[in-house]
Amino acid sequence: QRPTAVLLDPPRKGLQEPVVVSLLHHLPPVILYLSCDPATLARDLGRFCSQGEYQISSVQPLDFFPNTSHVECLAVLQLSDQQPP
Repeated sequence: QRPTAVLLDPPRKGLQEPVVVSLLHHLPPVILYLSCDPATLARDLGRFCSQGEYQISSVQPLDFFPNTSHVECLAVLQLSDQQPP
């Protein structure tokens, strides 16, 4: 059964390849990706969007740690219209 949404909160090093492969196999309609590292967020979003599987709906910075240089980002990915349900 395909999930309707997936929430990801990976460590600073980002998602491991088996997780990406599994998500691209199951294609949940919505992926919420909470990231603590902009570089790995960009890398992983590219993995989801490079072949047109997903589109980035929004990216929102979140200051969970005031008075520090750390900023989390919440990216919302939606399944592209080209993909079958």
